[in-house]
Amino acid sequence: MNDHGSWGGGDLTDEQWTVLEQLMPKGAGPGRPPVWPRRQLIDGIRLRVRTGVPWLDIPVEYGPWGRVYDLFRRWQRNGTWRQIFTRLAPPPRSCLRQGGTGMPGPEASGPLAGPRRI
Repeated sequence: MNDHGSWGGGDLTDEQWTVLEQLMPKGAGPGRPPVWPRRQLIDGIRLRVRTGVPWLDIPVEYGPWGRVYDLFRRWQRNGTWRQIFTRLAPPPRSCLRQGGTGMPGPEASGPLAGPRRI
């Protein structure tokens, strides 16, 4: 979309949108078509999160601020954002032990391995 002037530097690329679109919930069924494209509203949400601009000051090019906020809040309440972020998160690092401490095991070497036993 990237046609939002100086605000649009952080808008989703077409490639990013393709990935994100597959993770979003589908509509419950036939109904009234949306007035504002989801991508536009999500770019507005991302602008708000990235810059900290008040909801009321989101540029109208992203849609009415109330509609942008409504989508953000609705997805926050129903867990959609959590599901999206969970699915986008990188897999756990393989160097973590099963205990989940984040510290290397005794078989590790290097500066984080701890004192060496003789």
